[in-house]
Amino acid sequence: MPHVWIRNDFKHHLKIKLSQDKIVFDKQKKKNALGLEGNVDIGVEPINVGVGAVFNKKTEVEQEGIVFQDIQVAGFTRVEKGTEHTFAYNFDKKKLHYMTILIHTGDGNFERKMVNQELENKNKNIRINDVGAIVNANWTNWLFGSGKRVYLDAPTSEHKPVDKENDLAFDMYMNTLEKLCKRMNPQTVNADLLEGAIKDLNGKWEILTLAHSNFVTSGFRKSKPSMLGGYEYTKLSSEDGKEYLDKWTNLEINHEDKMMEAKKILTGLKVSYPQIAQVKRRKAEALSVYKEALFYWKEAKNEYEKMELLKDMVGKFEDLEMAHQAFIEKENVDWNATVEEFKDIFDISETEVKIKI
Repeated sequence: MPHVWIRNDFKHHLKIKLSQDKIVFDKQKKKNALGLEGNVDIGVEPINVGVGAVFNKKTEVEQEGIVFQDIQVAGFTRVEKGTEHTFAYNFDKKKLHYMTILIHTGDGNFERKMVNQELENKNKNIRINDVGAIVNANWTNWLFGSGKRVYLDAPTSEHKPVDKENDLAFDMYMNTLEKLCKRMNPQTVNADLLEGAIKDLNGKWEILTLAHSNFVTSGFRKSKPSMLGGYEYTKLSSEDGKEYLDKWTNLEINHEDKMMEAKKILTGLKVSYPQIAQVKRRKAEALSVYKEALFYWKEAKNEYEKMELLKDMVGKFEDLEMAHQAFIEKENVDWNATVEEFKDIFDISETEVKIKI
């Protein structure tokens, strides 16, 4: 079984693909007739299998016509820098094999170094040298690893085109904006969570602004994946470019308005929350002092001692009532129970108030 041995000594990764086709020949030779040329861009378009056989009206030589062709396109295999791979294949005279090699250029694109080169029924040893050229590998290269480049840095990433980065940044920004809007809900608003959402949105806005600037600088260049790796590019029309810029202006205005609204709410929370906390703390302290005075009054041994403690206990209740009025909570269950307990100390009628001793 023949194989292809390849070593990548280039500073970026490469992609290699082995493809094969199956050809059935018409054994009747045709002269001075419409010919058929095979192996034209074989494997370039995996969906349109007929691309490998095209009519050529100028062909006037004797040849066997190709009447059927089934192109089977394998996927690309990534070969990292400083590594080597072996690709074996079953040779068959009726199934020709081809090799395609793409070299990453470091900017998200690939250079087509070899496209559908026919493979023979023998081993093939090649390497990509340090300048990105395909050269034959001698026996010392594959047996002893001579001349092998060693790279200690991380593998090259698959860079995204500027329009893809812009789209991704926009999606991230819109998701974060939705989160901020939920944090601004008056029913569930929280100062800490709202402040975090504001900072998060500011960060996503900076990322989106940079991505937008790169997209505009590129000349509104749009990308789509290429069948041979990397991307193919087209530019927006002048009308589409103007429409994009108009949408961006509206987005800027909406961002500024939303940030102003969120910061206004946050400022109000930061002013009111400490005051509320302080009032609650005072009420809790007043309640504790009153409960203590009430406890001592109930524990008094005789009428004289109760009368001595009554004035202090009533004064503590008045302090508690003032603290409560400073901040009336929505739920007054505990307060109402406290008031009822205090009233139960007295026997109140239309004409007089008696103390229950």
